Amino acid sequence: MAFDFIIAKSDRLPELTATLDDSAGTSFSLAGSTVTFTMKDWEDTIRVNAGACTIVDAAARQVKYVWTAPDTLVPGIYRGRFKVVFGDTREEHFPNDRWFLISVTGG
Repeated sequence: MAFDFIIAKSDRLPELTATLDDSAGTSFSLAGSTVTFTMKDWEDTIRVNAGACTIVDAAARQVKYVWTAPDTLVPGIYRGRFKVVFGDTREEHFPNDRWFLISVTGG
């Protein structure tokens, strides 16, 4: 199984960074938007519930999520996704064609 992101139990670094691209290849900006991150396990138990993200570069669609202490306490395989609420209140999830895989390794 190939993971998109790997972090050790209880670690808060590296931060989770991403460039948000939609499956249609549409160009857009994150200016005026809010971005959150959700992570859950395979039983749909939420580990990170709409955690606030920082927009690093709105035009380049680059964001980051800074882990909090409880986020990585339980080793396992998780699914992650970003949610963007644009200035006009429309929403889109990224990636929008799948969840990405995260491994929190035992430590």
